[in-house]
Amino acid sequence: MIINILFLTSDDDYILDFIKYALEDLLPNTEVNLFGAHSEERAYELLQQENIKLIIADMDICTIESYEFYDDLKKKNYSTIPFVFLSSDIENQEFSMLKGIENFFLKPLSEKNLIEKINTILNTTSPCSQNNKNKILQEIDELSLNIESHLLEAKRLTALLRKKADSLNTNSTDE
Repeated sequence: MIINILFLTSDDDYILDFIKYALEDLLPNTEVNLFGAHSEERAYELLQQENIKLIIADMDICTIESYEFYDDLKKKNYSTIPFVFLSSDIENQEFSMLKGIENFFLKPLSEKNLIEKINTILNTTSPCSQNNKNKILQEIDELSLNIESHLLEAKRLTALLRKKADSLNTNSTDE
């Protein structure tokens, strides 16, 4: 599996590497691609070129006006991509909560906590795996067969009841 993450920051080297390697360690069989963007234009280029699964904005060193960018993304049909704010300023967290932004990480975060939170966001927002899809489709097929057999049984019983009702009507008119 490949996970593409867009990271909005002005200092992407060590944080990008930190997240990339930590995610790859915790998510076996997963390739993590982190793309750093220092401007809104670059962020939009990456959103158009790559299949981005998560956006993280480091508000402490980001040159992009994070809240405006967030609002703009929601207007431009990128609302399905989870967006995470990262900051050491408690006031940023409070303002984010007032704006209805749920995914906010207050620094400093341990590697484990950061990766757990990212993993949770990705798992709750990403489509299910092919194995899960196949299992769900199989269950749907089984339910369809069960429903079909119940419908056939219901039709058979309805026919028997009609036949019985007709015979009762015939007997009552004969008398």
